[in-house]
Amino acid sequence: QGVAFEILSDLLDLLHDRYPQCEFCCQVDPKNTASIKLLKKLGYKYLGYDEEINSKKYGKWTRNNT
Repeated sequence: QGVAFEILSDLLDLLHDRYPQCEFCCQVDPKNTASIKLLKKLGYKYLGYDEEINSKKYGKWTRNNT
């Protein structure tokens, strides 16, 4: 339905406008395909896998985000 996308998109824009110096990172369970799909739709890029906590890392507006 796109509700989560719309809300998070507006919130992220607001946060980035207020805190442009900040990096936005998320950690998500590798099996949570719905959240991964949402993060990608929001423009987050895959930053790698954290084996210690069994999470995939995604980031937006990060220095290591290419």
